[in-house]
Amino acid sequence: MADILDYKNDFSYWDNVTNVARSLARRDRDYKDGKQWTDEEAAKLEARGQAAIVVNRIGPKIDFMVGIERTTRQDPKAWPRTPNHDEAANAVSDALRYVNDNVSLDATASDCVEDLFVEGIEGAIIEWIDEEISVTRIPYDRGYADPHSTRRDFSDATYKGLFVWMYQDKAERVFDKKKDEIELAFTNASQDEGLADKPINWVDVKKKRLKVCQHYFLKDGVWHVVYFSGDLILLEEKESPYQDEDGKPICPIEFRHAYIDRDGNRYGWVRQLIDLQDEINHRRSKALYLLSRRQVIMERGAVDDVDHARDELTKGDGVIEITPGMTFDVDAGNDLAAGQAQLLQEAKNEIDQIANRSQVASDSSGRSRLMADSKDLIEVGPLFDTHRDFKRAIYRQMWLRIKQFWDSEKWIRVTDSEENLKFVGLNQQVTVAQQLQEMVENGSEEAQIMLNELTQAQDPRLNAVVGTKNELAKLDLDVTIGEVIDAANVQQEQFEMLVQLATTYGPQAVPFKTVIEMSQLRNKRELIDALEGGNDQESQMQQQIAMKQMEMQMARMQAEIDKMTADSQNKQADTRKKISETELTDQRAIQTAVETQVLANRPVDSVSVNT
Repeated sequence: MADILDYKNDFSYWDNVTNVARSLARRDRDYKDGKQWTDEEAAKLEARGQAAIVVNRIGPKIDFMVGIERTTRQDPKAWPRTPNHDEAANAVSDALRYVNDNVSLDATASDCVEDLFVEGIEGAIIEWIDEEISVTRIPYDRGYADPHSTRRDFSDATYKGLFVWMYQDKAERVFDKKKDEIELAFTNASQDEGLADKPINWVDVKKKRLKVCQHYFLKDGVWHVVYFSGDLILLEEKESPYQDEDGKPICPIEFRHAYIDRDGNRYGWVRQLIDLQDEINHRRSKALYLLSRRQVIMERGAVDDVDHARDELTKGDGVIEITPGMTFDVDAGNDLAAGQAQLLQEAKNEIDQIANRSQVASDSSGRSRLMADSKDLIEVGPLFDTHRDFKRAIYRQMWLRIKQFWDSEKWIRVTDSEENLKFVGLNQQVTVAQQLQEMVENGSEEAQIMLNELTQAQDPRLNAVVGTKNELAKLDLDVTIGEVIDAANVQQEQFEMLVQLATTYGPQAVPFKTVIEMSQLRNKRELIDALEGGNDQESQMQQQIAMKQMEMQMARMQAEIDKMTADSQNKQADTRKKISETELTDQRAIQTAVETQVLANRPVDSVSVNT
């Protein structure tokens, strides 16, 4: 077992190595929020009579980028790796979308992408809390990782973690077995308060808060977790409770960074805008100052009171009385102000050319903006790719939590039409009756006969469990996680696909009536009726043609039905003879019939049949 010093040293080393980078990141966040002058700079300007003006061009640009992320959101989609797993993949997609909505991942992802653009790192932790999957954003100033990690996804990090400031009473409730040690930590901190050489503040005595680290680290190639605060271990180390596809412990924390320099310092997109933003603010303040002041060249004695003359020069209607015959020339300084204004405009143009918002392409539905189609946004394309990879990693973690913890039968609601709700069963136990009914719906006459016989006899063996449908624990190798364009529900997603097909192949392949039926227009039934009754004469002709075609089809169908009826009667006679010979009441015969006919091509681990 590792020592408390190992955990503490990991955090302390990260804190020391990244101190400068984090200080610059806090500066970048201040610029986004409009705090763009230091206290010293503002004081100097005030003493000079110059205003500390802020023309915030960074904040709106970040808001614009976050808006782009909102309009390009995508829903999770599970794709089958084999043609035999379509249904399972759809069930996984429904489960992921259920969790996605339940944890409000879209809102969390928008906050994360803002962190990526501003501070340069986005993070989240995917856990199982109170019998539910939880996805929590890790703010830039609350997450940490191995500073020697250089990969964008931190996959080469030897440790990751997050820390929170927890009030003393809550810490004592959460870590009740360490209550006495927590109280002692506050007592010791009170005695040490004010020491200048104290490296890290683990206890906030005034606000009664404790800094708690949730520390994940690799040990012998296996992820472990421990909770600690300073020299106090709150929960002993153990293997991570979360598992990957192979059942091995995994770290539930996901980090992504924007840019990294050769010293390993990570930074965001805002960093390149800082100098231009400073120039805009300084030149705007200077130009305003020059336009509001006057310089005077005069002979001594030209005015009686120099200070009074200076005050009058600042007024729009000021009056200065001068001595006749003496020099008194006023220089408005317009040349200097014009030069500052020109350079100010150039700085504005340059910062506006970075990810210009004026030419952002939209897709045909008007719902999402595709980054690859916007020339002005190509430069930030890699960051949006990073964020999409971040979301896919979250979906994967969500899927791993689903597979690990959803081990019992669970039903989730899926909205796929405006009138009806669909419920999808996961880990759903399947009985003999359900299997027979499914075969009947697929056209099996033998299954229909067997189901009728057993139902009439009220045979209890119909309730025997013969398998599990959509068993999550066995789907790890059958699906891979992807994304599709975000839709409010399945119906909307299908409608957009239908519109694309209609646009590509024309109204003959996809009738306009079908498009209206799949839309979310109100009173669409009245609209369809109006379209169908728009031309009565044409409608009557079409009805007559349809009636003739229907009569011809009915005649052909009747002939086929007669033939099928004769064949069916012969098959039923043969089947009844076979059923009487095999004595369906025998338990072994029922089980054999289920395995050979009901569960064709599907393995059965065990079949429980009650006689």
